[in-house]
Amino acid sequence: MNRCTETSWKTTPGSSKSTLNSVISEKTESLLQLMISLAERRLLLLFNLESHSLLKIWQQWACQPSKLTQSPRWSSRSSLT
Repeated sequence: MNRCTETSWKTTPGSSKSTLNSVISEKTESLLQLMISLAERRLLLLFNLESHSLLKIWQQWACQPSKLTQSPRWSSRSSLT
């Protein structure tokens, strides 16, 4: 008999299906909160890394513009007149 395919639940005489469902619901909600927290941390880390990279590029351009192949391009439409 394969234990991975068994779906039997051992319950005590006082327990009910609704109690089991509430425990499953609580654990599912907890898992979803953990997944959201991890996703938020990953996005924050990616944002920090990207911001750091852009800051480094900007500092290089500001200190030594001749070393970069392109300077930042400013919009040619700076005024409405």
